[in-house]
Amino acid sequence: MSKLPLFSIDTAVDGLSNIKLTSPTTLPNATGFLWNRAMVMQVNCRGYVNSQFMQPEPAKYSYAPNMEAKSFIQPEHSYFSHHPGRFFYLKDEDSGEIISLPYEPMRVQLDKFSFELGNSDIIWSIEHHGLKITIKVNLTEDDLVECWFFSVTNLTDTVRNISLYPYFSIGYMS
Repeated sequence: MSKLPLFSIDTAVDGLSNIKLTSPTTLPNATGFLWNRAMVMQVNCRGYVNSQFMQPEPAKYSYAPNMEAKSFIQPEHSYFSHHPGRFFYLKDEDSGEIISLPYEPMRVQLDKFSFELGNSDIIWSIEHHGLKITIKVNLTEDDLVECWFFSVTNLTDTVRNISLYPYFSIGYMS
């Protein structure tokens, strides 16, 4: 089996490009941005998210406890195990296995992983133990809304009994 390149940049005929990273660990601080007139999101390949909105001054609704001073989104954050993000826990009810998606905080070795930065969305494509998981985030044009989409496809003929638990911290976590 041939090894995937660490990253690729695809440019379509319409001039729109897509950047794809194939490892959550080789470049752990790889980040993409989404923005509209009212908010900006900094999204890390591992699932950490810093999101800010204007009211009229910049404000955050979820942030790390180590950031005492209010500041705009900084380019390089120090992420730690309880840093805020948008995570999903997927549990196989038959085997008892639990994984966190897209990667943090459980850091389970995944069969396939890609973090794709598009012009208006960010997508994770993950395969693990016969399941294909797609996570997508984008922003509306004008509203203060993060739009998250999550899908699971069973790639096997075996019936799977799974549960999904989304996790999002709100506020200052002390």
